[in-house]
Amino acid sequence: MISSAVLAGFGFFFLMTINKAGLEWIDREITALGESQLHVRHQKDHWPEFGRSLFSIYGREHWKDLVVKITDHTHQILYRSEQWPEQVGAALFPEFDMKMVSDPRGDQHPAPVFRNFEPGNPDQLPRPQPRPQPRPQPRPQPSLQQMKKKYFQTLETKTGIWRTGIMGNQYVTIMVGMNMDRFYKSTDHLKTYAFLSGLAAIALMAGGGWLVAHRALKPVSLIARAVEKITAKGLNQRMRVTDADAKISRLVKVINDMLDRLEKSYHQAVRFSADAAQELQTPLTCLEQILQDAVRHTATGVDEQQRYNSLLEEVQHLKSIVQKLLILARADADQLPLKSIPVDMSAMVASAAKEAKVIGPHLTIEKLIQPGITVYADADMLRRVIQGLTSNAVKYNIEGGLIKFRLSVQKNNALFTISNTGEPIADEERNRIFDRFYRIDKSRSQKVSGTGLGLSLAREIVHAHNGKIDFELTQDRLNAFSISLACVSLRD
Repeated sequence: MISSAVLAGFGFFFLMTINKAGLEWIDREITALGESQLHVRHQKDHWPEFGRSLFSIYGREHWKDLVVKITDHTHQILYRSEQWPEQVGAALFPEFDMKMVSDPRGDQHPAPVFRNFEPGNPDQLPRPQPRPQPRPQPRPQPSLQQMKKKYFQTLETKTGIWRTGIMGNQYVTIMVGMNMDRFYKSTDHLKTYAFLSGLAAIALMAGGGWLVAHRALKPVSLIARAVEKITAKGLNQRMRVTDADAKISRLVKVINDMLDRLEKSYHQAVRFSADAAQELQTPLTCLEQILQDAVRHTATGVDEQQRYNSLLEEVQHLKSIVQKLLILARADADQLPLKSIPVDMSAMVASAAKEAKVIGPHLTIEKLIQPGITVYADADMLRRVIQGLTSNAVKYNIEGGLIKFRLSVQKNNALFTISNTGEPIADEERNRIFDRFYRIDKSRSQKVSGTGLGLSLAREIVHAHNGKIDFELTQDRLNAFSISLACVSLRD
């Protein structure tokens, strides 16, 4: 952009300079033509001959582009070209007058000067000096230094645009005009060439700049593409840029070192989460068994049994959280064990719809389940995902609300969609609903128990099955979660 502006400014300056130089050349031609006749005083019969000389010099083709008008000191026309524009006259040059640049009469003798003269003192009177007799001299003729100051104007008339100059001496005034059509045509051609040359130069600069920038930024583009491919499960990847200068190579080394540290820290965190969840499972299982035994050996209906039941529910809830954390840690380490077998997804979704009716009797359940859809998946993991989504549809619903179960085959994929009424999820929260420990609408979440791990767990399990899980707000303002898995078969 800066280069284009500089080039445009240079082109404008170049054209202005060419235009100014062209006008100066025309003015010099006019001056040379007029002043050549002002060195001596000519008789009246000289000027028609002067016109015929101009016609023979310039020829018939260029004669029409030149006009001359000559007048004497009484404004009587001595000569005028036939094509002289009537609108052009000396009145258009108000600065031009009959005053000479210097007096042609020559220097005059100065008057005597009396210095330190005191009245009444005759001794101080200067003695009379004999006046020198003037030498006989020829009649002074006008010279270039005695000519009037010349002026130039560009005048537009009915016959065209004329560059007109006026000059003279004490005897004659000469006005010379040159038609500007040829000049403007030449400058227009020059402007066209300059414009096309400028466009070509800008195109060359833009192409050259793009090529230089592309070559200079090529290593940076390679680094950007390499970084885009690095995910939490692909921190072992490293960048290799061979054709780069020292600064780019140093940048690559710094990024690779940073990836080394991130990979080490990430694996440590994953390993800690997996180990912690694994270690917590054993004591929680033992505590669960102890509480179950205590409930069985306690008299029914007493306060002690109610306390044991409450403790048992909390332990089971804590055990469920630990199991979720263990699955997530294994998924992060890309070590989630899947026992994939053909699973009747139609029957699994129908069972989830029945459970929703049991745990949400105040809700309306709609089912549109295509029978016989079989997918190749881990049955326990897939059931955990469907049950989790069903539980959320019941918990985050309204009194007398609606839950829709949809299962069909689209493009050889089993598409399961569960949608429910309730407060719509805001746009700024939709990108975070699958984040771990994130709960939508904190004021609403306080009314419903949960840890914020259900959706993130569902996403990891679906991705482990090479599937896809999405959220959308339907046209009838329902919150809808959809899962797409590869379909193995479809029985009629």
